[in-house]
Amino acid sequence: MRKPGPVIDPDKCLPDQCNCGICCAVLVCSMKTLVQEESDEMPFLLRACKGCGKCVIACPLKAISLA
Repeated sequence: MRKPGPVIDPDKCLPDQCNCGICCAVLVCSMKTLVQEESDEMPFLLRACKGCGKCVIACPLKAISLA
């Protein structure tokens, strides 16, 4: 069975409202599943996720959910 992974809502994700344009969820992802190439850009999924949910908790804009 597949573990849930992060889903980013592009309507809610506004990285410029995070600390210096750096996505808070990217900073807490120990698996480096979420990455952000440039500040103020929306993060994206790079690899499989273990489904810990730290990114969901870290996102101040509630733009990430597990699905």
